[in-house]
Amino acid sequence: MEPPQAALSVVRAAAETAAKGGELYGPQWLTFGDPVRRRAIGRPRRAGERLWSVSERETGEQFDVAALVAESR
Repeated sequence: MEPPQAALSVVRAAAETAAKGGELYGPQWLTFGDPVRRRAIGRPRRAGERLWSVSERETGEQFDVAALVAESR
């Protein structure tokens, strides 16, 4: 998929007024098609925690997500 086509799912998620946190937007047929709201296949919590940990370590940035969410309300 070309970058402009790949970006459509992100644009759709950002522009969708009914979108909620944790929802997944992606190509209709997994790797191609118009962007649609999709059901997530799975969310392994440990994998997400590991990704967050590695991302913080590699970027040198740390975020208190709970505090950021509280500030935004």
